Amino acid sequence: MAQRRLLALALMLTLVVPIAWLSWALLTNDRNRAAQTLLERDLLTLSVSWRATQLLQRNSVVTYFEEYVRDDPRTLALLQAAQDPEQTDLARLHLFRHLSPAYARLVERGVRQFHFHRPNGDSFLRFHHPARFGDNLLAVRASIQRANTELESVFGFEVGRVVSGYRSLFPIIDAQGSHLGSVELSLPFKVLMDELQALMPQVSFQLLLLAQRQRRILFDEQQSLYEAWPASERFLVEDPHRLRSDSPAPLPDPIPQVIKSLGEHPALLTHLHQGTEQAFRLQAAGRDYAVLQTPIIDPAGEQIGLLLAYVDEPGLTALDQAFQLRLILVGVVLAVLSLILLWLLWVLDQRLSERNRLQVITDTLGQGLYLTDAKARIIRMNPHGRALLDYPESALLGASAHDLFHRHQGNAFESDTSCPILATVRAGREYRAETRFRRADGQLLDVFVVSRPLLREDQYVGAVTLFEDIGERKQAECALAESRQRLANIIWGTGVGTWEWNLQTGETRFNERWAEIIGYRLEELEPVSIDTWLRLSHPEDLAESQAALARHFAGETDHYEAEVRVRHRSGDWICVLDRGRVITRTPDGQPEWIVGTHLDITARKRAELAVRQTTRLLQAALESSPSGILIAEAPEQRIRFANRPALELLAIEPNRLSGPSVLGLSNHDADWQVLHPDGQPMLVQERPLTRAMNQGETVTGEEAILVGVDGRQRWVSLSAAPIKDDDGRISAGIVVLSDISAQKEVQHQLQRSAHYDALTGLPNRVLLSDRLEQAMARSRRSGYRLAVAFIDLDEFKPVNDEYGHAIGDQLLITLARRMRDCLRGVDTLARLGGDEFVAVLCDLADASDAQVLVERLLEALSAPVQLQAQINLRLSGSIGLTLYPQPLEQDVDQLLHQADQAMYQAKLKGRNAWCLFAGATTSPAINALELEHRSEPARADAPHTV
Repeated sequence: MAQRRLLALALMLTLVVPIAWLSWALLTNDRNRAAQTLLERDLLTLSVSWRATQLLQRNSVVTYFEEYVRDDPRTLALLQAAQDPEQTDLARLHLFRHLSPAYARLVERGVRQFHFHRPNGDSFLRFHHPARFGDNLLAVRASIQRANTELESVFGFEVGRVVSGYRSLFPIIDAQGSHLGSVELSLPFKVLMDELQALMPQVSFQLLLLAQRQRRILFDEQQSLYEAWPASERFLVEDPHRLRSDSPAPLPDPIPQVIKSLGEHPALLTHLHQGTEQAFRLQAAGRDYAVLQTPIIDPAGEQIGLLLAYVDEPGLTALDQAFQLRLILVGVVLAVLSLILLWLLWVLDQRLSERNRLQVITDTLGQGLYLTDAKARIIRMNPHGRALLDYPESALLGASAHDLFHRHQGNAFESDTSCPILATVRAGREYRAETRFRRADGQLLDVFVVSRPLLREDQYVGAVTLFEDIGERKQAECALAESRQRLANIIWGTGVGTWEWNLQTGETRFNERWAEIIGYRLEELEPVSIDTWLRLSHPEDLAESQAALARHFAGETDHYEAEVRVRHRSGDWICVLDRGRVITRTPDGQPEWIVGTHLDITARKRAELAVRQTTRLLQAALESSPSGILIAEAPEQRIRFANRPALELLAIEPNRLSGPSVLGLSNHDADWQVLHPDGQPMLVQERPLTRAMNQGETVTGEEAILVGVDGRQRWVSLSAAPIKDDDGRISAGIVVLSDISAQKEVQHQLQRSAHYDALTGLPNRVLLSDRLEQAMARSRRSGYRLAVAFIDLDEFKPVNDEYGHAIGDQLLITLARRMRDCLRGVDTLARLGGDEFVAVLCDLADASDAQVLVERLLEALSAPVQLQAQINLRLSGSIGLTLYPQPLEQDVDQLLHQADQAMYQAKLKGRNAWCLFAGATTSPAINALELEHRSEPARADAPHTV
């Protein structure tokens, strides 16, 4: 019957579907042709209107050229004068003044640009931008090149360095035939759009410029007037915010939605990018629009943009409505035809189904079925029965079922009078039992048989018998019994209690171990129910247990689990791990049977409590330590613990202790850099924690410097050790950090006070001796000379006596800074005490270099010094100089003594002077150096040496 219905349905579809498809194709083709005709009509209207607008504006511009340029003697005379380079600027000024009134009238008539060019293509005068001239336009403006080389007028759209527009360029030729350059009159897009709007009032227009071409030639200050077209970045829109007065009016409200929709259709954008004249349909804002495009070609024949027209075209909507109406009519006709065919097929099917209904029922049964007559002969067996018994239909029809495959009572063959099936149905009763049938190959098949008698007027006329193969079920029952036994053995071995609970009936089952866990025998608890569990459980734990059950019943978790305290027979509370899972549900999805286990975890809980207490004690001890302590886990050196001093020392939050410690110290590489005490970076493999965890090394008291991103430094003392597991493998590492910055600062201050003067910050006598020894050694190696200058301030004591030591100290600080500024980076200035200073002058080519530096020091000392508001002081200095090396080797103390002697000699000669120690050199030129007296007004002219 199903095949007949499928065949009938296929016949109906064979007739209806081709008719429907053909009707749809014809209607669609008709609609598309009408829409294309409508679009082509709109495109033709746009093309004609666009050409008419350009021709009208061209004629107007020609009139302006003739009136203001070609036929104006004054204009031609000024352009002739501009050919002379010496008169160019003056001619430009006069031409601007002469034609400014005309330009004002041109602006009123819609002309945006009035631009004169020189014959070589240089911009001569832009009336719309007078400050811009002199730039050559031949490379960027094909129209200017054509007007000045071919001497012919050029009309058309063109992009420019300031703005784009409809360009009209005319070569300027005077009466003598001299080429004076060219002039450009440019109309903005708005003027042409106004003309187009007058011709096509229901259409919105937009000019798109090719972005790559336009951006390349614009002046920088004009770039901001152009923005990318919302639908495609290949095009630019000029002045979308209408910053200029001659910019086109904004598009009406629906058009921006049309443009946005256009940008969402890549296929339509592909048509736009082709740049050809075409029209296409677009739906936006619930309406149909015709989008028309015509390319904008410049005088050089290159495309510079597109003119788009947006037409609200109700004709397209009308075509769609007509198309839909026709489809509806065709659909109604096809539906009526289909109903008629279906009714005819139904009538035919009803007539055929009565004959085959019984066959269909029997053939589709998932059980074996056979019919027997009054003599127990088989008159029909369904396919599933034949497959189970593996008999061909010819061997079954007419045969006795009992003789062919019945087996009873130990699989022995019996006569039909003893057959329990036949005896029951012949008595008019239903037979229902498990038995065995023999297959054609001799194998016995376990079956469940239901046989019912067929009666006619209370007379037995036959029977219908159903049989089902239960061999797999019997095997499953045996396997289930074995599994249950194994499970019982496993449960007994694990020592867990089991429970089963039927939520629908309340039936509850516990095993013996469940009762033993709480100190009872199961019989002592009977009768058991869920109330037994509720009565023995701790009230505080029942809420959590019931909440976990509710989540599991709702399907939020795949199993139920809770830790619950249960009252032991002894009166103590024991802790059990209660776990379970729903194994069956009712037809409406409600939980039915849930089974689970009870595991005594009292000992484990006590052990966990002991571990937690030990952990808290250890953590309290670590937190009370004044040193920072970090514990890292191997092998990634992931920080697992950091006490408060460690967090404070490293200035990080606890939640940031994650990830492997690349520093081998902390996880916070972005905040700290680890350095050796000498300032060199400490490599990862050199760091204490890395060495402890990788090599098992114990590190004690190793110093390092932590440098933060803000430049601040902290000295730390690091100690690290590995932590090993029971097998001797390194499982973790511990590092102890102590902030020793204060200690280091004290050491630094002690070192500085031992080597530097406390008042001026200059090196003291100790550091001076060290540096002088180094300078002498360098002089011996390099061959360069050095000089030692002993400096003593003149008349410093009266200053102290008159103004006090505070003013004297300020004076010393000021003069020390001046002298230090006079020297080079390789030189050293030291204070010996009081008003005595020593300068070590290094790397001198000859003694004259020392003379320059000494005179610079005297000038610095003799310059006025103002301290506070009303104290003006002017001192001087006496300097004794000695040189190194000398004919006889000298040590540090001898050089200082020589310079000291020379200084006293300078003081004897009038102060504010310097003196060279006589034995410092054997050079006649150097020995000729004199004691130079710098005091005012006298100056010593005779040489003097000690």
